[in-house]
Amino acid sequence: MASSMRETDCPGSETSDSSKPSLVKGMKNLLTPSRNILRIMSVGKSGVGKSTIGNMLLQGKGKGDFKTSKEAKSCTQEPRHRLSCTGDCEYTDVPGIPDTNPSKTAEFYDMIIKEAKKELTVILFVFKRERVDPVAYKLAEMLFRELNKSSAAKILVINDQTNYAFEKTPPTEDEYEAQVKAIQDYTKIKFTHTVVVNANTMKEKMKILKIMLSEMKSEKSEHLKSFSELREYVDELRKKKNYEEEVVRQEWEHIASIKEQLEGYQNKVVTASTVAALATVASFFTFGATLGIGTPTAMAAAAATAAIQIKKAELEEAEKRISTDNVERAAEELRIACEKFQELQRALKV
Repeated sequence: MASSMRETDCPGSETSDSSKPSLVKGMKNLLTPSRNILRIMSVGKSGVGKSTIGNMLLQGKGKGDFKTSKEAKSCTQEPRHRLSCTGDCEYTDVPGIPDTNPSKTAEFYDMIIKEAKKELTVILFVFKRERVDPVAYKLAEMLFRELNKSSAAKILVINDQTNYAFEKTPPTEDEYEAQVKAIQDYTKIKFTHTVVVNANTMKEKMKILKIMLSEMKSEKSEHLKSFSELREYVDELRKKKNYEEEVVRQEWEHIASIKEQLEGYQNKVVTASTVAALATVASFFTFGATLGIGTPTAMAAAAATAAIQIKKAELEEAEKRISTDNVERAAEELRIACEKFQELQRALKV
C-alpha cells in the first residue's frame, strides 16, 4: 500500500503499478525532449537497504516515502514507483527475493520480470555487507540469469550497515572483493561495476551515482521470460540438450544489442577532458572512500564517459563468455541452472 504523504514530500509523485497520477505525468511533460529520466530498479532481499537507497536517490535522505525494514519479512509486497520532485529520476522498489515465504517465489518473480521488461536505465542489485548464504540463491539462479539478459546496466551495491565510528575496523578491499566474487558466483550476474556504501558515504555516493548515470538511456527488455515462459524454455532445453548452442545464440544477440547502444553513446560529444572524466569514473566505481562532486562541467563529462565505459565493460564480458574456452563452462552452468529451476518447480508444486 502507498504510504501517506507528508508536507516535505513531493505530492503526487508516488505511483503504483496500475496507474500514475496525472500530476506525475504532468511533471514528466515538463521535461525537455533531450532530458533523460533516470529509471532505476532495485533488486535484493528484504532488509538490505533498497528502500533507504531509493529515498536517498530521490530525496537526498534515508527516511522518506519508501517504508524501510531491517527484518527478513519483506515490507514491499508489490512494485512501487516513485518519481523525484525534479522529475529526473524514477525509482522502482520490488519485493525482496528470495522471499522468506517460498510460496511467493513465482509471484514475486513475475512481478520483477514485468518491471524489468519496461524501460530501465539501471538495475541495482543490493546486498548487505555479510557472508553470502549460497542456499538462499541456488533455486533462484534462473531468475538472476534472466535479469542478467536485461538491456539495462547492472550495478552491484554492497550496503555496509555497520557503524565504524566506535573503534570498529572497516573491511579491507580484499574482503569486499571476496564478497563480490561470492555474489557473482551464486547469482551468475555479470556486474559492470560495484559501489560500496555505508552510513557515512551513502548520501554522497548516491548523489554521484545519479550524476554518473544521467547520460545513459533507458532501454526496454521485452525479451525477458516470465515464470511460465521460463518453465517452457527449460523443458525444451532439457529435451534437446543443446546448451552450448543456446549459450552462443544468447551471447551473440546480447553483443549485437550492446554494440548498437554503444554506438549511440560514442556519437555524443564529451565537453571536458576525457582523461579527467575517465579518472573520475574509475575512482567512483571502487571500494575506496567517497569522492568530491567536482565542477558541473567535469561531472557532465564524467557522466557521458560513464555511459560509454559501462557499455564497454558489458561488451568485454559478453565477448569473453563467447570465447571457445568459456562456452563449454557456460553451457554446463546453464544445464545446472535448468536442473535447479526444475527443483524449484517441484518445491512450489507448479
